[in-house]
Amino acid sequence: MLPPIHVIDFEGNRAHGIQEYGLVTLKNNIITEFKGGYCNQPAKAFTPEFKEHSELEEGESSCQFFEHLPLFAEKRSNGLFCAHGAMVEDRLLRQYRLSPGKHPAPYTDPTLVDNPAIEATGGRCSSWGPWIDTYRLYKKYYPVERGYSVGDLIECFKLQKKLERLAVLYCSKDMHFHRSAYDSLATALLLQNFIEAFQVQAASFLFL
Repeated sequence: MLPPIHVIDFEGNRAHGIQEYGLVTLKNNIITEFKGGYCNQPAKAFTPEFKEHSELEEGESSCQFFEHLPLFAEKRSNGLFCAHGAMVEDRLLRQYRLSPGKHPAPYTDPTLVDNPAIEATGGRCSSWGPWIDTYRLYKKYYPVERGYSVGDLIECFKLQKKLERLAVLYCSKDMHFHRSAYDSLATALLLQNFIEAFQVQAASFLFL
């Protein structure tokens, strides 16, 4: 049985920090929770790439990402993290805090205990990882011609209509790629699709 998996997408970079986040929780491969929001500096400090896709007006404020860290630490304490190109999300999180702090590692598969990517002592974990990376999973198991971006894979596996239905429920007017809410839902669909296709029962299969 798989542990809860929390699918994350950030908009931002190391220079400007995390400016927006989307977080989707899968339990038994079903979406059970969604959270998302703006963060970091006022909108005038946002990167041009973010402002191009953002509905936030010039000068409108948003809270610092530091205020969201307890949420991410709590999610890591009861499940695993997933992202598309997970090294980016991992680097951005560690820019704010190197680890979520000591907490019980959510291992339901004993083979994970020996995974060298996990910083574990005495059954306790102090790492944001190990990360499930949908980019690496699809690149290894699915040779495709167009590419491995979230948008390319959603189109390739004919998930666009399903994504649009989810976006209506969760994203309000932010229904396009390069928004964290939308991209996190798209990545969650890619993970669902992969788990169903390979009938994944153990989380160890998802680590490369």
